[in-house]
Amino acid sequence: MMEVESFWNERYWLPPGVTWADVEKFKNQGGSIPHLSDLWIVIPIAFSMILIRRVFEEAISTPIAKRVGIKNKRTAKPESCPILEKYSKSHRRLERGDLPDLLSKLDKDWNERRIERWFRRKKAQGTRPLTAKFGETMWRGFFYTLAYSYGTYVVMANTWFWDTLDCWRNFPLQDLTWDVKYYYIAELAFYLSLCCTLLSDTIRKDFLAQIIHHVATIALITFSYACGFTRIGVLVMWLHDISDIFLEIAKCFVYAERQAIADHFFNIFAVVFFISRIIYFPFVVLHTTWIKSMWLFEPFFGYYFFNFLLMVLQILHLYWFYLILDMAYRLLKGKNVTDSRSDEEFSVDESDNDNQNLSDKKGK
Repeated sequence: MMEVESFWNERYWLPPGVTWADVEKFKNQGGSIPHLSDLWIVIPIAFSMILIRRVFEEAISTPIAKRVGIKNKRTAKPESCPILEKYSKSHRRLERGDLPDLLSKLDKDWNERRIERWFRRKKAQGTRPLTAKFGETMWRGFFYTLAYSYGTYVVMANTWFWDTLDCWRNFPLQDLTWDVKYYYIAELAFYLSLCCTLLSDTIRKDFLAQIIHHVATIALITFSYACGFTRIGVLVMWLHDISDIFLEIAKCFVYAERQAIADHFFNIFAVVFFISRIIYFPFVVLHTTWIKSMWLFEPFFGYYFFNFLLMVLQILHLYWFYLILDMAYRLLKGKNVTDSRSDEEFSVDESDNDNQNLSDKKGK
């Protein structure tokens, strides 16, 4: 009993000078306070989103993919080779330093080019069909568009968007409005559904960063709701959705082999990402949580943990902005824009020169 009381000690969850009695009095006077129990409904909604996504992919994205000419490429199977099969189970990619050792174990008719071809074909066997990637991307873009549209309605209708100090006035005795509550439920359910399908979706090079992002996002949404940081939480969710819309659209055009259009949408995405996550997030949101909040109350444990989660997001923003700059650099060098987080299947650090040479010969 002592441990339970210690966990819910006011100094952990409430600003100094505010007690649980004050919170109960506010509720008795008709105020609406967020409760963690409000979020149980997120679980069935998340599974419902997974089912809706499957219907969306079958009924909408797949027909669109076929209409724009996206075809699933047929790939040759790698020839039977127990030695390379055994190697591939213990290594994520072919290391060039291992080539001499592999060649010594294989028959004399094997050479480096044949080994590399084997691994390219092995990689292709595990690649998800383009129509599936297109559907996955289109679904995310569809949700981000709806979420951002609704989020814009929510923030524009409240004073704390225009004056961020209002995010903290009378905290935590702030009335929870229905629009904020529904926005939280929808966003949390979506990210929970993404976690459920993470292993079946396209696995990219930033897979670990994706896991950290999803876990941090779910923790941030849940914690900010339970502790009443809902106003600043809405701002965080809202600014994250806008750039993702343009990224998903760009990727859809990449899959449809409309590279020129994809490049334009990527440029828009890069600009919006920079403004929303490199400028607005640290200089407005983080400034509000670290500086302005201290004008009205003293810090406490919940405040520090909330800001820690926000800083994790900012670190991820900087990491992804580095990838964006890398893509922009390659675009300026005349290379096509592809997702730097491209599929992380078994690969070698070399393009498929054999296929390229074949294409060149056919062109001639």
